[in-house]
Amino acid sequence: MNALKILFAVYGLGVSAVSAYGLFALDMPALEHAVLSGSARAEQRHRTNVAAEGTWLLLGNLITVCSIVAVPFRHDSKDGQA
Repeated sequence: MNALKILFAVYGLGVSAVSAYGLFALDMPALEHAVLSGSARAEQRHRTNVAAEGTWLLLGNLITVCSIVAVPFRHDSKDGQA
């Protein structure tokens, strides 16, 4: 069961990494270029892309945190309960 939680943590980190790359390396420069060009439609399109990438980044972080919190910690109790 812990292997599945670790797999979810790795998946969450992967989602976060891909989304961070898409957000900071691809979409933000495109948004800055669209703002400088003055095209309202292009600017709105890129703002939507930036918002979507930011949502995926937060979702990946949420998956990672939830899977890490779900991994049980070992305690030194004799009866096995926390």
